[in-house]
Amino acid sequence: MNKEVNNIQIFTNEEKNIIRNFPNMLLGKKSEEIKKIFENPKITRYIVNKDLFWPNLDTILKYVGKDILIILENLNMINREYAFRNIEKIITFSIEECDDYQILFFCKHNNISVDRIIKTIIKKDYAFEDNHIIKYLCNIDIMPIIDNMDYFFKNCFNLLELKQIINEKGFTINENSNKIMDDNIDKIINEMVKDASINVNDLKKEKLYNTLKIIIDELLENEHLQYHDIVKLGRGSSSTVFQIGSKVLKLGIERETFYMDNNKYFLKPLYRANWYSCDNKKFLLCIEITEKVDTKSVNSNDLYDIYYYLRENGLIWLDANVGNIGRLIKDNKTYFNNLTPALAATSYTTENTETLKAGNIVILDNDYIYTKNEFKRKYKLRFYNGIKTMLLNNLVVSDLEQDYQEKRRLLRKG
Repeated sequence: MNKEVNNIQIFTNEEKNIIRNFPNMLLGKKSEEIKKIFENPKITRYIVNKDLFWPNLDTILKYVGKDILIILENLNMINREYAFRNIEKIITFSIEECDDYQILFFCKHNNISVDRIIKTIIKKDYAFEDNHIIKYLCNIDIMPIIDNMDYFFKNCFNLLELKQIINEKGFTINENSNKIMDDNIDKIINEMVKDASINVNDLKKEKLYNTLKIIIDELLENEHLQYHDIVKLGRGSSSTVFQIGSKVLKLGIERETFYMDNNKYFLKPLYRANWYSCDNKKFLLCIEITEKVDTKSVNSNDLYDIYYYLRENGLIWLDANVGNIGRLIKDNKTYFNNLTPALAATSYTTENTETLKAGNIVILDNDYIYTKNEFKRKYKLRFYNGIKTMLLNNLVVSDLEQDYQEKRRLLRKG
């Protein structure tokens, strides 16, 4: 043990007085004064090594609050035996005051098993509202989650995301946890709606929450699946995307371009609608259901071909990117109990009689696709000058437009 730390003669008279009267000082000092004592590393080390710290831990915790972790970190866990013995007490207190990341980092840095404190952290509901703690914990050690999987699924808010995180780490969900998901339907639907930045209470107020549940139930029944089979695919700028068997469900905010003429290169929706309040004054939710397509076999050449087609047909696509196209797995039509959706249920204003076959490329998200007149009306710009202006902030579309204009120039020249 460090002789300098143990030799009280090295301290000033004021420091000696603090050390000799430390237990009594804890009874009458203000928090600021106690914290100031621990700002002196020399005094702090002496107090800890002389066992003046751990016997008075409960009182010290009341004074120093979340700074307890900083104090212990600065000590580099001197008297590690005492630290380990009291870690649950420290964490239980600190979790009320500290950022959970700080607690987890502290445990990792000092080789303290997260498994010892994980259930204490779980008790804090806020720690799981957005699963940030789970993601952070997975980067430290996912095994406490795997070993306590049922406990996590019972106490976590975002079950679909928790499932996604576990699967991405190469683990599967056990049967008990799957059953927990199936028994918590409302929790899953709430998660789906919140992920889409939609107010759940607004849907419930307008009696549309149950309508959404009925739609999801019918999709699951059609696919012979249960709620634990729903897969969160990701989140885009305007919607969150879920897979239910062969179907894709999008829940999101109001679209920039919603009603438009049908086009053979648009992925045909089974259902696409904006939901509004009963008085039609407040937007609530945009919902879209389509067939699943192959998004892994498409490339920039496919994107250019689609873009060229649209431009040749008088349309400008301001959100063109490879992530918004896919290859048809089946012919571009709806597959749901032999039902054909009414035109009004698809948001299209015209019918399209041509059906693209499987293997063709289609546009998955036709938001931000404008006709010339729509573009000029929206942005108050001349069409071609306006395109140049709007594309300055989108390098992908800017390059596509330059290639398109160059091809047109060569065709005219030839």
